[in-house]
Amino acid sequence: MGCSCPDWATPCKHIAAVFYLLAESLDQDPFQTFVLRGRTRDQVMEALRQRRVAASSADEHFAPDEGAAPLEDAVDEFWMPQEDLDGFHIDIAPPEVDAAVLRRLGAPSFSERPEACRAALALAYASATDNALTFAFGEHETEESNQVRRSST
Repeated sequence: MGCSCPDWATPCKHIAAVFYLLAESLDQDPFQTFVLRGRTRDQVMEALRQRRVAASSADEHFAPDEGAAPLEDAVDEFWMPQEDLDGFHIDIAPPEVDAAVLRRLGAPSFSERPEACRAALALAYASATDNALTFAFGEHETEESNQVRRSST
């Protein structure tokens, strides 16, 4: 998204006009979205047909559990775990790589100061991580939460 006009607005009136015309074209033929991505209407329809055939053949191979009780007979136990959950463990820890998504995506192209924007987003992600850890471990610091916090710095 760029224009050589001296207008300071983003988007400028020229880019806004292009967006308007693009939206109008997509209203008339939504398959133009796929054309912009290098696919024709016929290619999209054929891919959908193949998926439909694959899904219907998968449904044919699905056999319901004959030993299962009807739902109305199992309503009282519906939310009860059917298996022992003693071995189930969730490891709550900060990400191994800080702001991994931002690093992978690189500097945002929509900002006039992409590095400043990226830094602000990284701070927001770090704050969200800290808040999630506080929520998970509570206000009282535990040895486990201290270890998690130390490993994230």
